[in-house]
Amino acid sequence: MKILLIIGIVVVSIFTAVQIGSLYVSKKTEQQPYSLVRKQQKFEIRYYPEAVMATVVSDGNAYRQDANNNFRRLANFIFGGNTEAQQIAMTAPVHMESNDKGSVMSFVMPADMSLESLPKPKDASVSLHKAPAGYFAALRFGGFAPEEVIQEKINELQALLQQEGLRTLGGFRYLGYNAPFEVVGRRNEILVEIAYDEAAGLEP
Repeated sequence: MKILLIIGIVVVSIFTAVQIGSLYVSKKTEQQPYSLVRKQQKFEIRYYPEAVMATVVSDGNAYRQDANNNFRRLANFIFGGNTEAQQIAMTAPVHMESNDKGSVMSFVMPADMSLESLPKPKDASVSLHKAPAGYFAALRFGGFAPEEVIQEKINELQALLQQEGLRTLGGFRYLGYNAPFEVVGRRNEILVEIAYDEAAGLEP
């Protein structure tokens, strides 16, 4: 019994240390910048400036489908799988989308890197491109986000935008901010571009 208690204490201690370390790393990770335009009770309207993205597309009709494989391909690119064998810093969040092209995942490149300064991916399935600036609605939630939760939150944001009379301009994205092993303080968001006039505070 005493041995089991000791093992339990060790396991809990290791788990706690990993979570504390993960929180520290998360806080140090560069995050995609945006400006808060308007805060509603359950969602936000944000302005995102232009950003450089690394993107992969695979067959699939769900946000989580092929997510592990897509992540590996993008991680390989930033961890040296490029023409310069250059290490590129990981940023947050990871963007996921499901559309008529398939299952899409994107990493945001660090703000100090441009499309011209980035090394070219060795994997031809990884494409580099600029994501244009725009206004987006964001719904934030915690915990883990399996496919059914993502769909539930998309429906919730869609209903909120309809109530406000705000028109969407594209597909809904899932944004993930944490590593899979992080349990404490998880952050998830649903993001969608909207037609918005900041000066009037209304749809143009």
